[in-house]
Parts: sequence; structure tokens; C-alpha cells
Amino acid sequence: MISFSPSDDQKMMLDSVAQFAKATLRPRIREFEAARALPQDVRKAAHEMGLGMVALPSEVGGAGLGLMTAVLLEEELAWGEPGAAYGLGGPGAFGRAVVELGSPEQAADYLKPFVGADGYDRFGAVAWGEPRAGSDRAGMSTLAKKHGDDWVLDGEKAYVINADRAESFVVFAQVDPAAGWSGLGAFVVKRHDPRVEVLPRSTTLGLDVASFGGIKLTQVRVGAEARLVGGVSSEEVPTGPPSAAVPGLPGPGLRAGEGFDAALVRFFAREGLYVAARAVAPDEVHLEIVDERVVPVGPVRPSLGVVAVRELVVVRARRAGDGVVTGRHLARLRRRAAP
Repeated sequence: MISFSPSDDQKMMLDSVAQFAKATLRPRIREFEAARALPQDVRKAAHEMGLGMVALPSEVGGAGLGLMTAVLLEEELAWGEPGAAYGLGGPGAFGRAVVELGSPEQAADYLKPFVGADGYDRFGAVAWGEPRAGSDRAGMSTLAKKHGDDWVLDGEKAYVINADRAESFVVFAQVDPAAGWSGLGAFVVKRHDPRVEVLPRSTTLGLDVASFGGIKLTQVRVGAEARLVGGVSSEEVPTGPPSAAVPGLPGPGLRAGEGFDAALVRFFAREGLYVAARAVAPDEVHLEIVDERVVPVGPVRPSLGVVAVRELVVVRARRAGDGVVTGRHLARLRRRAAP
């Protein structure tokens, strides 16, 4: 059964971010669009609120408030500025990837720089996409080959959010070409490596604050410790019950011997909820504009389909994480659906 009792910490965060979106983000949208970025004062304020580390475990410096709270906060941010969540400093998807795919020790090590006072000026990124798919086999074109105890990566990644801002990347590459999509690996790569080339930023139609680009890797050598293997012992991480959000996969934490593939699927299933929450909020903004400027005879309600999408995001996040659905948010969803 869905809980309607948010904790005091969750209530405080939701109210604070809603006010931040209303007072700081919404009035300055045109400024952010022109700059194609969020200015330092906005990023610093968000960092001081703890927004960059909300869902990450307290053991790695996060707030530990869970996926549910994080998704609700993403929606609030997107209400203020659709691209804001992409432009805030912090580990972003990089942090969620190293927590999900790496060991607790790896996560603590790679996330340490984001916890400090200058965390608002630091970015991480996940490099999954590629400019072209290989035609001769299933899997990725970017390759990772074993050289002694090290791995050497070659290839080009595209559609990387914050590629030009990130200091660290989680790069996905083919470690076993014969295994196709079951032969992938994930590696942490540092931007300062001279064999990592950051490609020009792409121009987008909208979401000006978000930065999309690519990276090119030429004989980039990383140590064995940079590989995220996607499995730890059950003593190190709680196992949790089977997840209803992703049938067949465990709930919070990794099971002993679970394997990289299952951890990877769970990472993307959860990551999709962040993206979905950011996409839902602009619909509410559009309706407000219609109410204010176009239709003088009363409020316009969204289609049941739009409301269903929003509620699906909320419920899926509730099932996939440890947070709670607040009565305020579900009441708002159901009120909008009412005839």
C-alpha cells in the first residue's frame, strides 16, 4: 500500500525546492537560455540545499532520501526551468551509476570530490550512446581490451549529457565482442587524461541549459580498479525484496553474484524515472500559460493520458526506491484528473 506520510526531511526538501523553483528559476529562464547554462550563484544555492546528492546513500555523502523523493524534486525543478536539473552541479547520472554498478568502496572514492564546498562547480557524466552502431555484430563500437592488469578503451561516445562540463565519466564499452549486448563493461574515465577528447557541444531545440556532446577515446588506459563490475557481497549491501518496478530484479541493493547485466538494467530503469519526471513538469507549465493567456472561462485540465503518465512515474519510483508518495502530490494528480 502506498504511504501518504512523508518524513520531516522529505517535507522540508519538497517545500524548499518548490520555493527555489518559483523564486529563483522561473523568473530567470530567459537569462539561463541566453547563457546556455545555470550561473554560479544558482548552482551554489542548489548545492547548499543538497540537491546534487539527494538520493545517494549517506555512506557516500548523500542525503539518503531515496528515489521517490529525488523524482518528486526533479519535477519541481523542471517546473521552474525544464533544463535546470541537467545544468546543476553534482555527480548526476554519474553518481547513480557508480552507486548502482560499483562497489561501496568505489562509490565512496569517486563521489568524494562532489561532497565538498565546491561541489557546485563539479560535474559527472555517463557515456552510453554512440554516433553509429556496429553493423557486423550486436553491441557497442567502443571497445575495452585487457592489457595486463589494465584496460585500454578506444571509440567515440555521443549524446553525453554534460560532456563538456564533466570531470569524470562512466564509459560503457564492449569487453567481449562475441557476447553482444551481454558483453558490456563500465569504466570510470577521467577528463584530464590527454587521450580523452571532448567533442563540440551540440545545438538543441530547447533545453538550452542542458549540454549534450560527445567524447573520443584513443588508447585510454585505466586500471582494473576503474571497472565497475556490478556485484558485491550481500553482507556489504542490503538485498531487499524483489522489485515490482523491474520484474525479476531485486529491490534496493545488489545481491551476491547478481552480475553486471542485472545491475545495468536496474540502473537504466531507475534513471528513466528521472528523465520522465523532468518531462512531465513542462506540461503543467503549458496548462498554466493556457489558463492565464488563452482561455478566460475557467481552468483547463490535462488529458487523462497526461495525468496517467505523471502518476505512473510517481508509483514506479515508489516501487523502485525507498521513498514515499506524498499525499500532496497524489492529491494534485487526482484533482487534475477529476471532471
